[in-house]
Amino acid sequence: MDTSTTTEAAILNPGWGLKPEPGAIVAWGARAIYKSYPVDVDLLGDRMGMAGGNKADRRCLADWINKVGLKLLKEQCATRGIRGDSEEVVRIEAGDFVLVASPRASHGYLYIGVWLQKRASQEY
Repeated sequence: MDTSTTTEAAILNPGWGLKPEPGAIVAWGARAIYKSYPVDVDLLGDRMGMAGGNKADRRCLADWINKVGLKLLKEQCATRGIRGDSEEVVRIEAGDFVLVASPRASHGYLYIGVWLQKRASQEY
């Protein structure tokens, strides 16, 4: 019996942002500077991290975040009018990718978590 996914999910901690749900094989998290109008998300190099997965999984997740995920996040925040004093959570599911984010009433930060539930077999 292969328990690597269960064990891996139990210990995934990217160090920043919102933590992944059980079943994640690779996760990325960040605490970004957030401006709600117009919506802007400024990632800080020393406030993000990645955990789990192999090199291919990490590359796949990073590519999705950069090419698709952050754009979807900004669109959702703008459409929903997410303010910096909100506790509201944005959740985006796209195939095997999951992105969650919330200002957590921080008045200036956006806490982000993105993970891959299983190995992606398709292009995004």
